[in-house]
Amino acid sequence: MRFLTSLLGALALLSRISFAQDDSSSTSSPTSTPSSSASSTSTPTATSSEVPSSTASLPDAASSHGAGRWGAVISRQLSANARGGRTAFVPADDSFPARLARQTEDEIQQYLYQVSDQLFTAADLRNSTGSVIESLNANANLGGRGQAVISPGQRGDSYDESSSIGLFSGLGNNVTIVEEDIPFDGGIIHIISGPFTPPSPLSDTLRSSPQASNFSSYISSHVASLGSTSSITVFVPTNDALSSSLGSNVTVSESEATALADSHVISGSVAYSPRLVDGASFQSTNGRDIAVTVDESGAIVLNNGIRIVQSDIIIENGVVHLIDKPLYTPGDGTIFTGGADSVSRPSRMMMMIGVVAAVVGGTAYF
Repeated sequence: MRFLTSLLGALALLSRISFAQDDSSSTSSPTSTPSSSASSTSTPTATSSEVPSSTASLPDAASSHGAGRWGAVISRQLSANARGGRTAFVPADDSFPARLARQTEDEIQQYLYQVSDQLFTAADLRNSTGSVIESLNANANLGGRGQAVISPGQRGDSYDESSSIGLFSGLGNNVTIVEEDIPFDGGIIHIISGPFTPPSPLSDTLRSSPQASNFSSYISSHVASLGSTSSITVFVPTNDALSSSLGSNVTVSESEATALADSHVISGSVAYSPRLVDGASFQSTNGRDIAVTVDESGAIVLNNGIRIVQSDIIIENGVVHLIDKPLYTPGDGTIFTGGADSVSRPSRMMMMIGVVAAVVGGTAYF
């Protein structure tokens, strides 16, 4: 009886051991699953420096950053443009125009003005001398090149890699980048505070700038021809600069107006500010040398004393910069046009004094 009891106890122990082994074997598989799962999800981190093939489309990437409406219409124009786009400057949706029922040519060019087929990262745009961003906008008289937007960069000793980036377009208007380097399947997006301003003709641009009115008036007979010339740079003395150099109520002859215009224009070369680097030199239309220096503050100086006070006012066929002194002053401030009706008021007064003096002296010189 005692033997039978021992035998039954041994059989029960063996049964428990066998059950425990089976249970352990049946639960061992899941422990290996996380290992294989971790291996399969580690691949993207190895290529994180590259743009993943699954990156969102331009409209989707823009939409996820509050710019989906602009992103959608820009993308539609890109699909019809052979050059494609690698950098898109997409305005936030709160700047989206209310009217989009009619897609005029100007509106199409507006959307293409927001895109470049070159890659511009935020670091590129902060470059010390800035960047010339050639867009897909073809409304330009620039020898076949697209219309430009300018990032002036950070000159001098004040470089800050976290500073906001300003971008300059038509009429000298500027917007800022509010979100940088957002990848999409064709390149990168920068979200900007508003759309770029399409460049206007030279005549409209000079009229729109209060500080350019005197220069515009002096060279009025040349503005139309300058506006139709391909690829020009115009250095425009401000009203204060001309008043200081010429005085007030001064008229100029046609030949002097020509000299004034030609001395302040570079033909065949668009010298956006990123191209105005220390040591650069240019020649005006009438052959006068224009030498560029950059001072310690980063200011651009021409001919050792003439500062650019507003740069990169983009026009249809080039760029305008406002300067604080003229590059050339016709005459010495007392300028005649050759006829009595064209003599400036100060000069007419001096002539009358001379006549009176001659009569009093007993001699007539007329």
